Amino acid sequence: MQVASTSAPQTTSFGASASNSSNSDPLMAVAPSGDSSDDLMRFLKMTPAQKMQYEWLNSHHITQQDLNGMSSDQRNAIRQQMAADLKQKAQQEMEAKAAKAGGGVNVVV
Repeated sequence: MQVASTSAPQTTSFGASASNSSNSDPLMAVAPSGDSSDDLMRFLKMTPAQKMQYEWLNSHHITQQDLNGMSSDQRNAIRQQMAADLKQKAQQEMEAKAAKAGGGVNVVV
């Protein structure tokens, strides 16, 4: 699937390097394309880490086209926010699991 970049005349293949980067941009490999059947097939082939990234991008309504239109600084800011959010979510899940494994019920009076 070819996605045209809005910031440059160059097109970018799905999963290939973004127009502003010479290296492969992993965000492009997991960003929702807007095509539900395509997204489902790709999602089923993703690693757990890629699925977490996809879900984060999807929940923030960020698509491949959005990423193509961003500067490398904007994509880096998205990566930083994603990392912070996913770290916080993982911490909350660990705390919930630890509280459940403790067997006790914490009651605040």
